[in-house]
Amino acid sequence: MGIHRSNRLTFRSLSRYVAVACLSIVTVGVIGAEAYDIDTTRTRDPRPPELPLSTKLARVPSTILYAPFWVLEQATYGLVWLGYEQQFGKQIIEGILDPTLPVVPIISYSGREGFAGGLGFRLRDIATSGDEWRLAGSYSQYNYASVLAEASFGRRNRQPFQLVISGRYTKNTREPFFGIGNGSQQRDEVNFTLETTTLEADARFVLSQSLTVLGNAGYAAHNLGDGEDDDFVSDLDAIIDTFGLATEDIASTRYLFGGLGLQLNWENQPFRPTTGGQIRAQTLYHQGVARSDNLQYFRTHVELYQRIQFFRERVFTLLVEANSIDVVDPTENEEPPFYLESSLGGNAGLYGYEPERFIDKESLRGLIEYSYPIWDILDGFLFYEQGRVFSSFTNDFSWRNWRFSWGGGIRLWGADGVIATMRISTSQETTRFAFQLGAGL
Repeated sequence: MGIHRSNRLTFRSLSRYVAVACLSIVTVGVIGAEAYDIDTTRTRDPRPPELPLSTKLARVPSTILYAPFWVLEQATYGLVWLGYEQQFGKQIIEGILDPTLPVVPIISYSGREGFAGGLGFRLRDIATSGDEWRLAGSYSQYNYASVLAEASFGRRNRQPFQLVISGRYTKNTREPFFGIGNGSQQRDEVNFTLETTTLEADARFVLSQSLTVLGNAGYAAHNLGDGEDDDFVSDLDAIIDTFGLATEDIASTRYLFGGLGLQLNWENQPFRPTTGGQIRAQTLYHQGVARSDNLQYFRTHVELYQRIQFFRERVFTLLVEANSIDVVDPTENEEPPFYLESSLGGNAGLYGYEPERFIDKESLRGLIEYSYPIWDILDGFLFYEQGRVFSSFTNDFSWRNWRFSWGGGIRLWGADGVIATMRISTSQETTRFAFQLGAGL
């Protein structure tokens, strides 16, 4: 069956134009910021003291290395100044950062979901000191929906034992699928609806300042239906025929999961760390229930990153992460459906590709990021990454045909971590713009 692709312009295809518009705003901000700096009626800073020739020569290597990043930094400084100087923008930023604010707006955009909005509600110190209760929901232009209810104990005040109990529902009406393997083709895109309900308990046992034991258990249910993007094949029966899938490859699933992990952290500080790093490794066992009782597999995730301060809080971050799916008994147990396997693309890494662009049992990704401070709570960043999926690390590993993407953006920090990100990323296939501000949906 051939795949029909319409020429009709969609919001997803407009991502590159949204990115261009953002860059135009940045340019305007730079002009405004430079005009502000050269207005001597507003500021009269004394001239810096004259440096000796030896000091100037010693700074030449670092100045040369820093020079390529200067233009981007000046652009983002201008953008922030333009937004913050407007009273409305200032009130929004200060309101979002207020930890006592019980209501938080949720705003996001991506080419696949379109524009999304919602609200998050949070209450603290209800049952015990240091607890936090959250309820959040959002809905998007293309009928994506997400609801989260969460209660955390001991996390906010960093107790030795921390517990998070959560329930989450998501509905993705244009979930993409391009086929299995690193050689899947963009032109083969189809879409379907994926509904996911998860009940989960996440425990952390802090053994020392750097070592934490992770425990995780829960229940998940996935339901599949026809997709809602008429530009591509969206009927489940047609998807089976297009890729030659078996019925169980695209079946709905129910399963229990649980497992343990370790986290070793040597960052210099929890808020905007500039040096140090982290190793995190976790394995979860999945046992199918009801009609999925023949589903038994392990999912393993390993992540390593190191931060290196390069120049005055300018930081390089090196990251490597791997994911693996291992069926308990390949001769007796079913393979997990493709939507439960390892993937790259979108927020899962390889940001310049569509979500779930590459799917297989195992994945490996490496990233290098350069970040720099713009404001006390705002960073700019540039990144380059490469990644690949494999049917098996041992039998299918290759250094050929790795995919790459690159881009940059800005990141807003709150007391509990990153609360907003804007990213422009590009790859060999497309350019994507994404923005997320909200309550962790």
